[in-house]
Amino acid sequence: MLVLRWVVENWELVVFVLLSAALLAFQGWERTKALAYQLMLEAEKLMAEELLGSGPEKMRYVVMGLHEMLPVQVKGAVKVFAALRGQTTKELLHDLAQWLYDRMKEVIEES
Repeated sequence: MLVLRWVVENWELVVFVLLSAALLAFQGWERTKALAYQLMLEAEKLMAEELLGSGPEKMRYVVMGLHEMLPVQVKGAVKVFAALRGQTTKELLHDLAQWLYDRMKEVIEES
């Protein structure tokens, strides 16, 4: 009951904290997507130059790049989310990269 009273008395602070957390999560998501797309383009270029081989090699390149380049805060959130799903961080990043690749492919095919 004491916690509920505090929340009601400090509702502005609670709303501010929740909105700030949502904004940080959105910015982290946008940054992660942009980084994944950049790495996908780099992997395509390396494949064209015959420095990378098959699709699985390209995906490994993207996942390893994401794993190394994500900001610490985003990496921490990914680690927690992966654990909740019973996955490793790299498995979750692989799933994310595959999902983004599929969405990008759909957009290209529709245009």
